[in-house]
Amino acid sequence: SNESDVEFIESKIENLRKKAIEDPDNKYCLMCTVRPKDGAFAHGTNLHICCCYKCAVKTWKTTKYCPICNRKVTNVFKVFIV
Repeated sequence: SNESDVEFIESKIENLRKKAIEDPDNKYCLMCTVRPKDGAFAHGTNLHICCCYKCAVKTWKTTKYCPICNRKVTNVFKVFIV
């Protein structure tokens, strides 16, 4: 259900900022810990990349806010680094 999705994401968000600060070089999604960080939360001229695209989209659809800075997200992008 949507309510359980929101509760799940909110519980994950509590630890995201702490994890991002503790290990900024971690290459894996801070939510699922399996896929690489390739999802970007866009707000204004800034992007925060802390999770995979799949988790980023799920977070955006349920909370509408960036899990790193809590700003309202305007879009989510898939990032390709070459």
